[in-house]
Amino acid sequence: MKHKIIRTENYLLVVDDSEIKVGDYFYDNDEELCIYTSNYIVTPNKWDDNKKIIAHLPLNNSPILDGVGLLPTLEDEVEKLADKIYPETYYNAIYVDGWLKARFIQSIQQPKMPINFEYKTKIGIQWVGKYIYE
Repeated sequence: MKHKIIRTENYLLVVDDSEIKVGDYFYDNDEELCIYTSNYIVTPNKWDDNKKIIAHLPLNNSPILDGVGLLPTLEDEVEKLADKIYPETYYNAIYVDGWLKARFIQSIQQPKMPINFEYKTKIGIQWVGKYIYE
């Protein structure tokens, strides 16, 4: 299942229209991360822009949102891309050709950010799948 990713300054978020319960994390229309603290349950409707956060990836050393699904790190994606470009150096990268991979990774000043996440399964709170870029 493909999910659209919302990027904020401190998180990559996957949201949906499911019911927001007391204590749930949600994304509001003003691009602010909020903890819902009302004493009642909210069912989002077509007039309500709040979306329940169902998975996230903290950026900029932001905290993990307790009880919310966790997306894989982007570094894993960079590593996979480096291995595709320099497959012959994968196993001896540390000893012989590590500088090639290091130069490749250092050359990524501003990595592309994903726009979607293709969900496969979940292990605990860790989501398993792949990022989809523009």
